[in-house]
Amino acid sequence: LALHHWMLDPPARWSFERLGWMDCVSVSSTHKHRADRRARWESMAVHATAFRSLQGQRGRPPSHRNGRWKCLKSNASFYQIDEDVLHRGARPKRIVLIRHGESEGNVDEFRYTHTADWKIGLSSKGIQQAKETGVKLRDMIGSNVPVFFYISPYKRSRLTFREIQAAFEPSRIRGVREEVRLREQDFGNFQKREEVIKAKEERHRFGRFFYRFPNGESGADVYDRVTGFRDTFLRDMEKGRFTEDTNVVICTHGITLRTFLMRWFGWTVETFEQLYNPDNCEMVIMERCKSGRYALSYESCHLLGCPHEIIQDMAWHSKASLDEQYPGPSDLLSPRDSI
Repeated sequence: LALHHWMLDPPARWSFERLGWMDCVSVSSTHKHRADRRARWESMAVHATAFRSLQGQRGRPPSHRNGRWKCLKSNASFYQIDEDVLHRGARPKRIVLIRHGESEGNVDEFRYTHTADWKIGLSSKGIQQAKETGVKLRDMIGSNVPVFFYISPYKRSRLTFREIQAAFEPSRIRGVREEVRLREQDFGNFQKREEVIKAKEERHRFGRFFYRFPNGESGADVYDRVTGFRDTFLRDMEKGRFTEDTNVVICTHGITLRTFLMRWFGWTVETFEQLYNPDNCEMVIMERCKSGRYALSYESCHLLGCPHEIIQDMAWHSKASLDEQYPGPSDLLSPRDSI
């Protein structure tokens, strides 16, 4: 019964698939009689077949209504599992980072004094921005290509995702993950406007990246958790979550978007300090190059206010093959290569 319960535990299901027959033999070798070993072995094989069937059933999204994905209220995820199209280690064709639409807090900063930051929704303009971005995204990548979403759990990000995904056929959405590490920088709980204004003035003198808000986070704190998300994202690639024509869309927040790029491309703190947030619902596009690495599009560099050296670096990576030697690095890049 204990073995049966362990194998029915969904998070542990992959562990058995990676266990391998040799481990099964070593586990069962403690039994004195060959009949007991064989019975245990056959039982596990039967369970494996059953769980592969369950895995296919679990691939259906848990919340689907009227042909559209429903915003998930918990930190859950779902995938459409299709073993025929999985390519282990395939890198998505494109990574699109989108800042949420105009929020109620962008319109009225006093909203943060009585409403929790994660409950701040979109303004009517923000909803329209998200709808238009969904159409632009579909026109850019095509209506018949697979799309995978990572979204922040904050309400304004989930509402942005809701409007964007409406532009796609349900069969094109290969999966959605609500990822808590993509949340906004924490500025404190219920924020007092005067204290936040004072803190932002102090941050300007101290440095935007390392300044920590009282009862909140610094840019360095956001960088740490974004690093964890990046590692998960890379493991998803290695596990074959995506095909080579998949477009990954990340719905997040301004500073989180910039720290993700900083971590991905290995930019220095000084480079980060020169960048600024894209406008609401603007798309920052990372294209897969022929080398397999990613480079920001020229338009995206200008949206972020990238210095000329970064634009040159991206232009070189977009054309270079994998075996070409990078002539840099630029003074604005850390020594490690980008991915």
